[in-house]
Amino acid sequence: MSQGKTTDEVAVILGVSSNTVNSYVAHAIQKFGASNRAMAIATAIRSGII
Repeated sequence: MSQGKTTDEVAVILGVSSNTVNSYVAHAIQKFGASNRAMAIATAIRSGII
């Protein structure tokens, strides 16, 4: 996602369904206390996670 890939593209890369990717992203958003995907990605980058 941090490279601009869509949910469907990430799902194909990981070999999971798009619903699974959305679930992973929702959990990441919650963990970071972010309000959306972009904010979660930015927080992860600033934290050195990605």
